[in-house]
Amino acid sequence: MERNWDIIRLLLMQIEKNSPEIESNLSKYDEENIKYNAKLLIESGYMEGKLIKTLGQYESGVATVMIQNLTMEGHDLLDSMRKPQIWEKMKETAVNKGIDITFDTVKMLFSFVTQSLLS
Repeated sequence: MERNWDIIRLLLMQIEKNSPEIESNLSKYDEENIKYNAKLLIESGYMEGKLIKTLGQYESGVATVMIQNLTMEGHDLLDSMRKPQIWEKMKETAVNKGIDITFDTVKMLFSFVTQSLLS
């Protein structure tokens, strides 16, 4: 399984707003990828929730994800990824500069992109 930043962004938005539109966008991805990325967010402290794990039955290693809410760090991460035009510019900048997107670089890219937009 791979980390998918578009899924992560949609999960954060869905937890915050519980929007049918966001739910529809998430439905474009398979359930195992969604559970895997939710697991990453919980384990990294961006969301509070419970993971019910199984051995070998699911590719993600997770049978069920029960998400409770975003943490303060989750809200901060979402704030840096929320606006589509800024999110797309952040991804484009990362690709053009050869930067791997991590939780830390998302924050750095947000600062870089917003500063360039304000100049």
